[in-house]
Amino acid sequence: MSRGSERSPLYVDFMTPTLMQRVKRLSPRSELLLKSLGGQPGETVVDMTTGLGTDSFLLAAYGYRVLSIERSRTLYLLLCDGLNRALADPCAPEWLQKTLARIHLINADARSVNLLPNKSVYAVIDPMYAPKKKSALSKGEMQTLQAFIGQNQSPGELVSAAKSLGVRRAVVKRALRSEFHYASIEPLYSLRGRSSRFDVFHFK
Repeated sequence: MSRGSERSPLYVDFMTPTLMQRVKRLSPRSELLLKSLGGQPGETVVDMTTGLGTDSFLLAAYGYRVLSIERSRTLYLLLCDGLNRALADPCAPEWLQKTLARIHLINADARSVNLLPNKSVYAVIDPMYAPKKKSALSKGEMQTLQAFIGQNQSPGELVSAAKSLGVRRAVVKRALRSEFHYASIEPLYSLRGRSSRFDVFHFK
């Protein structure tokens, strides 16, 4: 969903062919993120590390209401620009307009947010890690993104924050072979893909 190279700036595009193809086959079978959440369309998900918005968009396309939290002011503005351009596009399909309307974007640190919708029951956390050879982002794009975001947030801190927010289930996306470091909280189980895994936490 991002565009960028050594010759062009990074920006957010919600209508790339790659993203459209993912939406066409969108289901818990095709996206481990959906399978790991285990929720239903209409429920609310808090994306605690929105980044360039891919996860938020896919969740909204599936039917979730998404509270997208991004701490970087620069990325927040890029996301706003991408949302506004897509909403204003007269050629955009109706389903895209409805999808974007389900995303509520705020500029904040997810660890300090204490006001959530009453029906927030899930949280998604994607602490950015180095891209693999087949990553959607190039090494240069990832470096640019990291420059905007700054130092990576601790997965353990974000999981603790999700628990304190009162969500029922939190899902953390990690590199497939990364170690488990969540302080005193351990995942209930993990789902593994080809290059990533999703650590699932359940809070009573």
